[in-house]
Amino acid sequence: MRNEAITISIVSGKGGTGKTLLTTVLADELGNSDQKVLVIDFDFFLRGLTSLLYYHKSEPIEIIGNDECTFFEKLTKDDDRKLGIKKFRSFDILPSVRSIDQIVNYQLTMFEKNNLFKKFTVLICQLKKKYDIIFLDCRAGYDETIMIPHIYSDYTFCVEEDDNISRITTDNLIQHLNDLSLYQEMMKKVNNTPILRISNKVRDIANFEKIQNRSRSANDLGSIPFDIEVMNLFGCDDFWNGLNQTLYKNSIVKIWNRFDEKAKLNMQLYF
Repeated sequence: MRNEAITISIVSGKGGTGKTLLTTVLADELGNSDQKVLVIDFDFFLRGLTSLLYYHKSEPIEIIGNDECTFFEKLTKDDDRKLGIKKFRSFDILPSVRSIDQIVNYQLTMFEKNNLFKKFTVLICQLKKKYDIIFLDCRAGYDETIMIPHIYSDYTFCVEEDDNISRITTDNLIQHLNDLSLYQEMMKKVNNTPILRISNKVRDIANFEKIQNRSRSANDLGSIPFDIEVMNLFGCDDFWNGLNQTLYKNSIVKIWNRFDEKAKLNMQLYF
């Protein structure tokens, strides 16, 4: 186990890019490789990751106990209860809300923005001592709940689909993330967090090997195919077993290994 976790934010310029599934598959592969992994649901409003945990537990409505608090409660209230971290396969998940049907109405004033950043920093510092890797599964688009984890993270992965509209929204998001002018007072580090792009749902399967092996820019980690086998398996009881031999999973492993070489983490995954 590392002395302190590597923290990675997962973002996207638009919804539907598949970042949550990508994050959970990657977390499970790393967990199965003896890394201690935590995935935090930073999407307070739609919380796809929390929904995954809910369906895994097959329990009605409530996700965590009364003696536990959610990620959202810890950030927005003075809540002394322990975090409701739950085990999912080989990794841990920190849910964003208490119940799957909870409606979150949260608007950030400038004071709340600074308070959120301070609480987030304290919380992540505590969690980084307990894990090797922490993924922050953020909502799509751009607001403070995306910018704040991006600023604090060691790296940010931006997941885009293989089309021009998605690339444009990704370009726009990256411009916003690189503009730190509104956050200088909250920041302690000088340099911006590196942003690395991942192209998901690539449909040109016939030429996928060429797409994977093409020369890339420094911030491009690679491509993941639109794998109809994975789409058919999703939601089925045999999903995780059926995932093992897919091009989708193998592509995620290749992307992580490319990142591992770049970041020099010594956390290579094996096929």
